Amino acid sequence: HTFVITNTGLTTDTYLILVNNPEWNIVIDPSSQVGPIAPQESIKVSITVLVPSTAQLNDINITDITINSMGDVNKKQHVFIETVVNHQYIYLPLINR
Repeated sequence: HTFVITNTGLTTDTYLILVNNPEWNIVIDPSSQVGPIAPQESIKVSITVLVPSTAQLNDINITDITINSMGDVNKKQHVFIETVVNHQYIYLPLINR
């Protein structure tokens, strides 16, 4: 999942990405602290949800994410990411005859 964080303020700001009670592991790239970002500038953030090997077909995970401005604690954005397991692979042994 890719998000674009844009600093719509008048001063340079840094943002903190918080994952609230994750059920599955999460990787945030470049990191959970983004910035500094100059006014009217943007940066792309990639959030990868790592599906556990025990997940079954059609399992759903809702990841709750909050993006907080470190320059103004009253500025934040809340988003949910839905991840659905829609493929499963069965690996069979290779038999040579």
